[in-house]
Amino acid sequence: MSARWVDEMISKTAPLLSKWQGGRVKFWDYTPTHTKLTLRIESRGLAGNLHVVCGDCSYMRGPFSWRGCDLRILRGNEGDGIILADEEAGFELRCTIVSVEENVDPVYRVNTGAE
Repeated sequence: MSARWVDEMISKTAPLLSKWQGGRVKFWDYTPTHTKLTLRIESRGLAGNLHVVCGDCSYMRGPFSWRGCDLRILRGNEGDGIILADEEAGFELRCTIVSVEENVDPVYRVNTGAE
């Protein structure tokens, strides 16, 4: 995996992780045949959700869900690819591919109390 490709993934992912900071993270899906893990972030302050899809996962530690999302995407050491981490939650995931997508079904409406 080229350093440029990793930098591109980080630059595309970091702004969306920042937007959803403070939300609730849930372990949403895992596909063992592709070692693909999906995290879902939802927030009371934002409509919709953010799916963080991590491929070719090699290591994970931490909770299956937590509040106060502070996920960061970092370049791993040589051969580690990408590290997705939330230090406060004690979460770390190592993988080679990360993609993000907003408003993946099912999309829940946010109750702002203004109704």
